[in-house]
Amino acid sequence: MEAGIGSIEDLYGGKLALSQRINTIRHLDQFFPCGTIAPASQPSLIEKSPIKLDGLRFTAQDQTLTFRDYIDVNCLTGLCILKDGVQIYEEYFHGNTRDTPWCAFSVTKSFTSILVGAAIQDGLIASEEDLVSDYLPQLKDGAYGGVTLKQVLRMNSGVSWDETYGDPRSERRQMLEVQHLQKPGAILEFLNKLSRATRPGDQWKYNTGDTFIAGAVLKAAVKKPLSTYLQEKLWQPIGMEFPACWWLDSPDGQEFGGGGIQLKMPDMLRFGQFLLNDGFIEGKRVLPADWIQKSSTAFEVQGKLIDYGYLFWLVPSDSGVLHQGAFKARGIFGQYLYVNPSQNLVVAAFSARPKPNTADSPINDDDFLTGLIQYLS
Repeated sequence: MEAGIGSIEDLYGGKLALSQRINTIRHLDQFFPCGTIAPASQPSLIEKSPIKLDGLRFTAQDQTLTFRDYIDVNCLTGLCILKDGVQIYEEYFHGNTRDTPWCAFSVTKSFTSILVGAAIQDGLIASEEDLVSDYLPQLKDGAYGGVTLKQVLRMNSGVSWDETYGDPRSERRQMLEVQHLQKPGAILEFLNKLSRATRPGDQWKYNTGDTFIAGAVLKAAVKKPLSTYLQEKLWQPIGMEFPACWWLDSPDGQEFGGGGIQLKMPDMLRFGQFLLNDGFIEGKRVLPADWIQKSSTAFEVQGKLIDYGYLFWLVPSDSGVLHQGAFKARGIFGQYLYVNPSQNLVVAAFSARPKPNTADSPINDDDFLTGLIQYLS
């Protein structure tokens, strides 16, 4: 018997049992209106040569763990692996299949980043050095006055923010309350009224509000729904197999730049291969020549190196030489898309972990990925 659907507040608060967590994440498109993204008329083919990973062992938390430990303890619902352009692994767990829609949460941020790059390549945005108020004049005198598009892509706008999902008082949860209102422009108005913690560029703080601003800038620049732009720039040209959808702030409103894309695993893997191909689709450049590099390069704030690019996470340098140049799109509850150009490797994972924050992950994903690379070698 299928578990019921919980509230999004209980999901964010880590209050749902595994079966209910899984069913809730499967059905998150029912919580808010969504923009729709149609599949390609001709899906791209993925060459397959399956291997078994039963013998994979890796070290985490000073102990040797098995592949099955990783699946079970980290509550994976799906895992796909591309090596040298060939799909070598695709499995689903807890009742999911390749046809199961799944909310990728903040993996959405990385789609937003790539669409900003596409808009620059299309000449619709002049540069990431533009002020966000150049595209959204209503922000000129608020918290985002003087903030550049680059700064919201790097999450160093300087705007005061608390991302704590489990705290109803945090700005992240306040934004969820505003999202429930489904009132056009209400989230943008909420963000505009926030206070300033530092000058733009003087701090780094993970901030989903910044990414809503990035999405709003993008929509103002391309003058069409982001779902439509995503379909035109990526979904159709890449040859995505399945439809997808994207949370809106109101009916027919603004896509939520920081989360809410619901898609299926094979298409997330195709997106990873596109990133590995440096933004080319069938020989055509979709992004500026340096966009993937900028998106996956650390930067300094107040003398401290931040392992973050343009809405992509970098694998920390202390994770070892095997991860050199690797980067991730990452979402709460264990969603990730790992791209490692030096290993010609893409790993896509869907999960339903007990708590939203990556810091609460039972097993560090990078430890598993290190073991995977060693095993494949």
